[in-house]
Amino acid sequence: MRNEFESIPCLFAGTEPVVLTVYAPHLLQRWVERLGHSFQNGKQCAEVIGSYLADERLITVFERVPVYGSVALYIESLKTLFFMDMGTRKDPNEIKVSTVLYRANESQRFLVDAEDYCYILPKEGKLRFGKERKYFELKKRAPKWRPSHQT
Repeated sequence: MRNEFESIPCLFAGTEPVVLTVYAPHLLQRWVERLGHSFQNGKQCAEVIGSYLADERLITVFERVPVYGSVALYIESLKTLFFMDMGTRKDPNEIKVSTVLYRANESQRFLVDAEDYCYILPKEGKLRFGKERKYFELKKRAPKWRPSHQT
């Protein structure tokens, strides 16, 4: 069975050495569908993602998000959201990018879990933290099924 995960060394926030891992078939398809950009292979896609994650303003993410934490990082210049896992069981210094989502229009919001750490990387200025309503919306959980009491 072929391993379709691509891993490359990367400097997160320009200073922290990590391993960046992507699931190549999924991300290659997402970039073509959503962003209209195609890559030759998964490694090239991972390198481009790594270049965006090298921004020095992201050091806050590295310092504040616990190992195994999930991050939703919106990059304004790309109009794109990266969903990332900070650390894996195999390697706590591995960052796994699970998917990318493109924001097609200004009214679109991304669904996130309450446990996700949400960050916005603006074109200029400081990194922002929080589930800003302009960008994010909490997933609504269906009520858990409860059996009725029978007497």
